[in-house]
Amino acid sequence: MTLTARILRLAAPLLGICSVLMILAANLFFASWLFVRDRPFWALFWAGGGAAFVVYAVVTLLALAKRIPAQVFDAVRPVLLLGAALLALAGAAWPIQTEIRWRQTGDFEAYGVVIGLIMLADGVASLVWLTMSRREAAP
Repeated sequence: MTLTARILRLAAPLLGICSVLMILAANLFFASWLFVRDRPFWALFWAGGGAAFVVYAVVTLLALAKRIPAQVFDAVRPVLLLGAALLALAGAAWPIQTEIRWRQTGDFEAYGVVIGLIMLADGVASLVWLTMSRREAAP
């Protein structure tokens, strides 16, 4: 078995695990609660981000479980591809931003690194899984 075949074979389980972790890591609702009194815009921003992560993870899990009909899945595939790309980019940027903030202020927020790495893994696994055809994705 080639390395590419092994990676493609591991994409679906990794995507499922990362999607569950994404739902658990959507503690952005806690961040929105912290900002609700002082900065209502940021409270809405963090709450919207947390809701978007949960929705994306749930749709991905439904697609993995083949609970979404093929016609509907083909219609939402471009949106999921865009979401996967943005998720991977944001996941790569969050640990970098956390490192920069740590160097500037001395305040290290480990959850930023952990959530960022989960986002990166979920985005990359989503991109790999979504670019496979439906036949290849089927076990």
